Amino acid sequence: MDKINDTSASTSNRKWWNRLWALKLPKKVKIFAWRVINDALPTAVNLMHRKILPNAACSLCNCHRESLGHAIFLCTRAKQVWSIAKVHMATAIPNIYQLNGFDIFSSLAAVHTNTELERILCIMWSIWTERNKEIHGTKPKSTSIICSFADHYVNQYINSTLQPQGFDSNGLPHPQPTGAKSISTTQTEPIKWTHPPAGCLKLNVDAAFDEDGSVIGVGAVVRDYFGDVVGAFSKSLPGCYSPKEMEAMGLIHSLQWILSNQMHIDYIETDSLIVANAINKHPSVGQVSLFYDLIDDISLLLSSFPRVSISHVKRDANKAAHGLARFALRLDNTCSWLGEIPSPIHTVIVMDSIQ
Repeated sequence: MDKINDTSASTSNRKWWNRLWALKLPKKVKIFAWRVINDALPTAVNLMHRKILPNAACSLCNCHRESLGHAIFLCTRAKQVWSIAKVHMATAIPNIYQLNGFDIFSSLAAVHTNTELERILCIMWSIWTERNKEIHGTKPKSTSIICSFADHYVNQYINSTLQPQGFDSNGLPHPQPTGAKSISTTQTEPIKWTHPPAGCLKLNVDAAFDEDGSVIGVGAVVRDYFGDVVGAFSKSLPGCYSPKEMEAMGLIHSLQWILSNQMHIDYIETDSLIVANAINKHPSVGQVSLFYDLIDDISLLLSSFPRVSISHVKRDANKAAHGLARFALRLDNTCSWLGEIPSPIHTVIVMDSIQ
C-alpha cells in the first residue's frame, strides 16, 4: 500500500513539474516558481528553522509568522496587489497561510489555465522582488505598478518568443544568408531607456510643437536607479521657433523646474543631437543667435549641477519625456508630479522598467 501511494504521489509531482516547465515564462520566473514549490524562499519561517532569525515575525507588517502564504498573498502590500489584479487568493485557496509551496502551486495549477497561471506566477515573483527591496531599505514600486509590471513583463516575453519566420513550399524555414541574422537583429532591436547607476538620478527631456496653435510642449521626467519616477513635468509655451531652439527652451524650463523643487540630477538625456553637442562644446566663441543665447542660459543653469553629464539618445529611449511633451500641448497650466507616475505615460514607465 505504501508503495502504491508513493507511486501515485510521484506521478502527481511529475504532472505539476511538467505543467510548470510548459509555461511561457522567463527563466528567472520559472526558477522563482521552482523555489516556491520546494519551499526554498528565505521567508522568516524558513530562516528561523535554519536558526538564522530568532523568530518568524514578518518584518513589514509585524505578523507573528511570515510563511510563504503570508509573504506573497496575505501581507499588506501583497493583498493590495492581488486586489488590483482582481485575483482573490485568500478566498480561492482556503488556509493558504498554512500551506507549503507545493500545495499552493498545485492548488493554483488545478483551477487555472496556463495563461492565467503565467500571470499569477509573474505577479507572485514581482511581489517577492519588491518585498525584498523594501526589507533591504530601498523603495519598492507602488502596488499598481507591481501589477502592471507583471502583466507587461509576461506579454513582452511571450511576444518576443513568437517572432514570425518565413517558410518555403515544403514547410521548412527559409535559409538565412551568412551574417543576415545579426544584421536583422541590429536593425529591429528596440532602443530602450537605461537606468542610471545606483544613487543617481537621470533627467529625460523633450519638446513638441503644435503648428496649428503655435504652441510648444515641454516634457521632463526624473527617474532613479529602480526606474521609479522622482518627479515629472509638462508645460506649454506660446511661440513658433526652430526645432533646435524649442529643444533648448524645453531644457531650460526643465532645469528651472528641477531647481525650484530642489532636486539633484546626475545625467541628462535629450533626443536633440544639436542641443547635446552645443552644450558639450560650449563655449561657442563668435556664435551670435537665439539658439546660442539659449545654450548660454542652459550652461548657467547647469553650473548648479557640476557633475552632470549631457548625452544624446534616440527617440525610442526618450519616450517618457516625449509623451509628456505631447501631453503638454493640450494644457493651459503647468502639470507637475512628485513621487508618482503621470497617467499619460504610465505604460511607458512600466515598459521602461522591464530590463
